[in-house]
Amino acid sequence: MLIPSRLCLAFAGAILSFGAMAASGEPFTLVQGKNGAISTYGSGSDNDELDRLKRTSNGPFLWFRDHGKSYVIEDRDLLARADTAWKPVQALGQEMSALGQQMGEHGRQMGKLGREMGEQGRQAGQVSRADAADLKKLSAQLGEAQRKLAAAHQQQRQAKSEAQRDVAENHVEQAQDAVEVLQDEIEAVHERMAHRQDRAHDAALEAKGRQMDQAGKPMDSLGKRMGELGERQGRASKEAERTTRGVIEEALRTGKAKPVRAG
Repeated sequence: MLIPSRLCLAFAGAILSFGAMAASGEPFTLVQGKNGAISTYGSGSDNDELDRLKRTSNGPFLWFRDHGKSYVIEDRDLLARADTAWKPVQALGQEMSALGQQMGEHGRQMGKLGREMGEQGRQAGQVSRADAADLKKLSAQLGEAQRKLAAAHQQQRQAKSEAQRDVAENHVEQAQDAVEVLQDEIEAVHERMAHRQDRAHDAALEAKGRQMDQAGKPMDSLGKRMGELGERQGRASKEAERTTRGVIEEALRTGKAKPVRAG
């Protein structure tokens, strides 16, 4: 099973890498033109050799290794089959990246609201120093937890083995749990603060609290969606890897796979 290992498609001439999740067999790299996406399977790719081929090739190619020997496929029909196989994985990777950005934005909004609540209480002179300190500390921790969650999702996308995937998924779960715990703790501080406010300031804090709740609600659905996309991406990646292996086998059988000469 393969998942995208890095995603930079927002820029012209982007590069998209796919790492092996539960792989057997030798590595391959599909290069879709000099400025196109790159799909890589396995950890045994020869970067120097690939760089040389990219400089000298006039179009897309599929590099692979078979029994320790390097080959390249430039047949356009075969390459089109491999390229089509990776399109769904690429699309899912883009969607997961967008969801990760949304989750990070919601986390920043909650941190901002927490700081505003603390400042509002301090200005009213009715928030205890302990509560203000707790809210400031928790808001900072929430921001850090959101960064760790985003990093965990990035680690998940870059995993190149089943073991790495398991570790990454564990990190995602731990980071998500940490975010939820901090959200609950911030809400508890808000409740304590609200009890200490007079009616005028109480209404203002409740408004901020509602904003906090609204900012936090999408996190659960986004996290669920991220998990669903990850499962779909895993299936799509496995199918893309299977298709590419079939392309390689056909190229070897028909002589369309050409040995790579030493540079």
